[in-house]
Amino acid sequence: MARVENGNCGTRTYDPPGGRVVGGRPAERSEYPWQVGIQLKEGDGYLIRGGGVILNKRWILTAAHVFLSDDKLEDYRGLIGVTKLDEEPIIVKFDKLIKHEDYADDPGVFENDIALLHTTEDMPLLPKVDNVNSICLPRKNELFKGKVAVTGWGVTNEQGSESNTLMTVDIRILPDKVCERNFKEYFVKKIMTCAGKLSGGKDSCRGDSGGPLVQKSAENGRFYLVGVVSFGGYQKCARRGSGASYTKVPYYVDWIQKRIN
Repeated sequence: MARVENGNCGTRTYDPPGGRVVGGRPAERSEYPWQVGIQLKEGDGYLIRGGGVILNKRWILTAAHVFLSDDKLEDYRGLIGVTKLDEEPIIVKFDKLIKHEDYADDPGVFENDIALLHTTEDMPLLPKVDNVNSICLPRKNELFKGKVAVTGWGVTNEQGSESNTLMTVDIRILPDKVCERNFKEYFVKKIMTCAGKLSGGKDSCRGDSGGPLVQKSAENGRFYLVGVVSFGGYQKCARRGSGASYTKVPYYVDWIQKRIN
């Protein structure tokens, strides 16, 4: 089954020379134009709840557990087109949240941890702007291996606070047995992807949930969505021999396409 690219998906106007992301570096403007920051209203302001990824001009993919069952959708908003939270972002609001119908909505249960957000207005995408674009979806059940990148505004160490700057880190797809050993029955390899760095020091962490795990294609240079940040060890990020679990997007391609097209 061939990949289906949507217009300019997975392309960007900035390529670097030569994180909750731990062991990473600040992302440059336009380096990850599909990144979304999802914020929840707290008092007079907004705080980062997690991340998301742009699929097209009206749909964003994220993790279901980012959205608490007792919060109103109108209290959430998305930030696009920025790497620093104190910059002037493009703000998007949502009129529909679709959590996977088999997601348990129970803390500590992460099967089918995937959700779609519909925006109230079109998002401007490349080439209209140079710092916002959609990601490409993979083939159904496509297998990925090797180096991947994860991005987010989550904590940059286990006990820290969220980052003001979007962070990125290169990690690798890990054998399923690594996450099966660390997370026992919570890791289900059919619907989850294990990624990290076995020597430790690089990982996603608290606050990155729902953000994209991506890989650049050697064939066409586009970026494809491998997974979305789901869970890891509680307050144990970037530990040696560990890793984190990501919702396996290739497994859910049909579920996504049926709802956004």
